[in-house]
Amino acid sequence: HPLTPPEVLELLSRDELESVRVQATRHPALPALALERLARDRSKFVRANAAAREDVPVSVLRLLQNDASDTVLRAIVQNPRTPVDVLESIARRKLEPDVAVRLLENPRLPGPSVRRLWYEWKTKGDPNVLGAAAANPNVPLDVLCQLAFHKDSYVRGMAAANTKTPAEFLMKLARDESTWVRCHV
Repeated sequence: HPLTPPEVLELLSRDELESVRVQATRHPALPALALERLARDRSKFVRANAAAREDVPVSVLRLLQNDASDTVLRAIVQNPRTPVDVLESIARRKLEPDVAVRLLENPRLPGPSVRRLWYEWKTKGDPNVLGAAAANPNVPLDVLCQLAFHKDSYVRGMAAANTKTPAEFLMKLARDESTWVRCHV
């Protein structure tokens, strides 16, 4: 309810049921102290909802950057308020593919972190992670050029769609056997 008073939200934020605490975390009128407490909740879903809020204090994002839950990490890396140093810190961790993809989709992730993730994932060959690296606007040019000729057509297509891809590579990608790739040039 949009008119729920802050003291009621405070009460709901302490409810024994996870689903009630999740809903309290999503309410825009939730008091800041309750949000900070919920960022330490035992439930990864409550913590993730705290991290996903557009008005979450940066201090909460910093607190959660070392969280063990992929659900929480996904929320952090997708939040536009997350500081670059927090994104870089998360990029240095061993990540599950879906978290790595979400991190690489963040246009604020610096080039050295894109390179680090690409290097870590190139031998694993996950096309979703490598495609996200190819699409990142900060991907280093030498990495982008390697991804433009990757064996997987999804990765090549994502490289073709990147505005940093050099014209001579676009000419080669325009002749690619894959329709997906040609459509993204």
